Amino acid sequence: PPETAFLTIRLMQEVLRSGTAVSAKGLSPNLAGKTGTTNENTDAWFIGGSPDLMAGVWVGFDTPASLGDRQSAATVALPIWMHFMRKAMAFFPDREFPPPAGVTFARVDPATGKAVPQGSGEGLVLPFKLGTVPEIATPAGKPAGPRRGVSDDLL
Repeated sequence: PPETAFLTIRLMQEVLRSGTAVSAKGLSPNLAGKTGTTNENTDAWFIGGSPDLMAGVWVGFDTPASLGDRQSAATVALPIWMHFMRKAMAFFPDREFPPPAGVTFARVDPATGKAVPQGSGEGLVLPFKLGTVPEIATPAGKPAGPRRGVSDDLL
């Protein structure tokens, strides 16, 4: 469903903001991507892009052989992708992935995973499928209601 795809894209944006592809962070805050390195470092890949442009890079050998002990997707595939994207992005608008109708945003306390009251200005603004926004944190000693699993809230 489009809602799940959008939430996945938001997770993949974190790969460029603070994860294995952080060296590409400066290209645009709107990009999303994923690195991948096989066991024994025989293959490395990166795929990523924007709403208008996606590109993937694979580095490896036809007959599996190690790329080297310190080689990973972030060190061999990502730089190739970045070189291409720097040039190709000039032909496309730099825009956010548009959220589908079934997605809403809520401010959440990163320590508890609970929603924070509107207007408080605290927490992180995160996307959720409609109907899955976490409950607002309750004062100590009061029941919080039924507990939902993290995967229920995210997907």
